[in-house]
Amino acid sequence: MSLAGRKVLLLKAQTYMNLSGEAVRLIVTAQKFDPSKLIVIHDDLDLAEGRVRIKVGGGHGGHKGVASVADCLDSENFVRVRLGIGRPPGGVDPTEFVLTAFDEHDEHDEQSKKDLIQDGLQAVRLIVSHGVERAQNVLHSKYKASIPAG
Repeated sequence: MSLAGRKVLLLKAQTYMNLSGEAVRLIVTAQKFDPSKLIVIHDDLDLAEGRVRIKVGGGHGGHKGVASVADCLDSENFVRVRLGIGRPPGGVDPTEFVLTAFDEHDEHDEQSKKDLIQDGLQAVRLIVSHGVERAQNVLHSKYKASIPAG
């Protein structure tokens, strides 16, 4: 498939999330792919619901799927598109919350879900077409503009 005139390979690991690095390693090795060109899209409990952030490298922030990718590639030098799902409601275990189907999160209205997915897609398009830094500037400034002053 191509995106912004560039060849891209979209993957959805069929392993458990906590083991997704194994699937990523197989593809990276077979395709002789530079891990720094990898874009991992994942949910993020510590990011406000509906927000999207782009990050390069660094720790896994407690996300076991991201940790698995970093461990299996022996590198944290890949791009992450973080999709904010916010913290679970009171009394709900965080593990249970992230393993529940997105459609079952009662507090998410349909438009919010669509907006989050569209912003995630925009982030990937911007990264592929203009690079990470430009994508960060465009996407992150969108959220800064939406924060009221004061």
